[in-house]
Amino acid sequence: MRVRLRGYELRRRSSRDEQSVALSARALSRLLRAAVAEVPTHQLRALLSRSNLRAASLRDAILEVELRRQIDRGELVVVSRPEIQVGARPQLDAEAPVYEPAAPEEIVENNDWIEILVEDEDEQPVSGVAYELELPDGSLRRGRTNQFGIARWERIPSGSCKLSLVELDTVSWTYPA
Repeated sequence: MRVRLRGYELRRRSSRDEQSVALSARALSRLLRAAVAEVPTHQLRALLSRSNLRAASLRDAILEVELRRQIDRGELVVVSRPEIQVGARPQLDAEAPVYEPAAPEEIVENNDWIEILVEDEDEQPVSGVAYELELPDGSLRRGRTNQFGIARWERIPSGSCKLSLVELDTVSWTYPA
């Protein structure tokens, strides 16, 4: 078990601790206060529990005292560990690409939607009706209404659409006399 904090690591003593660090009393106090404040309590208790100490019953205030006591007895050691720097990558000397905005007529926003509801004369939904939808950009969408008589398309270009109910337009449409 080990606990990493601010360029150091607290861990149980092992046979390969040639890199352990001797800190001044003041630096050790600061490190232990930071450990108690920043490291989750269950990790510190797990580190202390290896020495047959009932660490689970320790109050948070006693954790720092017990950590110092085990370091003084040599059961725990402080090892120097370089902190990993997480950040942006170094900038390269390559020139940034030149931004050229698109011409306004080429910009097509696909933010609109359309929902089609097909009902019979009694205002009941009609499922399985084939349709053909011509979008403002000229593209075609084909499909059938769902069990609720609905067909919905999202993220389509803004503008007017042309709808054709393929089967109904040719079979049952009659002109008034």
